[in-house]
Amino acid sequence: MRLDKGSQPLAEINMVPFIDILLVLLVIVLMTAPLLMQHIPIALPRTPQPATVASQAPEPPALQLGLDAGRQLYWDASPMASVDLPERLRRALQSHAALRVQVYAERTTPYEAVAQLLAQLHHAGLDDIRLVTESNLPAPSATTPQPSTR
Repeated sequence: MRLDKGSQPLAEINMVPFIDILLVLLVIVLMTAPLLMQHIPIALPRTPQPATVASQAPEPPALQLGLDAGRQLYWDASPMASVDLPERLRRALQSHAALRVQVYAERTTPYEAVAQLLAQLHHAGLDDIRLVTESNLPAPSATTPQPSTR
């Protein structure tokens, strides 16, 4: 602060060190931001088709739910609104206590959408939930390739 003759004290802020500190912080943020937000671009995997084992117990009825890349939900190949899913699951569980659900999701479907669907199924009380993948094994010449369930 300086005092001039007959005037009040003058308060000055030196802006150069302030700007230098801001530029250093900006460089640090720009260099560390990509490290914090890594995105791994992956496609849902293809898996080898497991060997089927003949079981003595009959399989419970299977409900097929599909989810496309646009987050459109399908109930046994019929489009449906996702808000209707809890009610339809409740009715399906009332008619079949042991219900098996097969989830078909496109390879480009956001993982968050698949996780939300799985959470809804779990919240509804379903225990037998299977994710369906494509087999990457060569198909036998006499038959068509069948999707495998996991």
